[in-house]
Amino acid sequence: MSENSNKKEETGKMSLKTIIRQAMIYLFVIAVGGIFIFVLFRWDAIKHSIGTLFRILAPVITGIVIAYVLLPVVEFF
Repeated sequence: MSENSNKKEETGKMSLKTIIRQAMIYLFVIAVGGIFIFVLFRWDAIKHSIGTLFRILAPVITGIVIAYVLLPVVEFF
């Protein structure tokens, strides 16, 4: 009977690697939650910044699309 109780105690213990892995997962979840709350409370400023970024990059994106569309025509001739 004492052998069974020793096996239960050994299986109940977690290795240091497992504990560190779980701690990293918990920290990651807390960090993602904090970032989500930050974005939620500062949504107006973030939305404005993203709009400004898209306005700046619009000519570059347009040029890439035009180049992609014209590539088969240029390769044909």
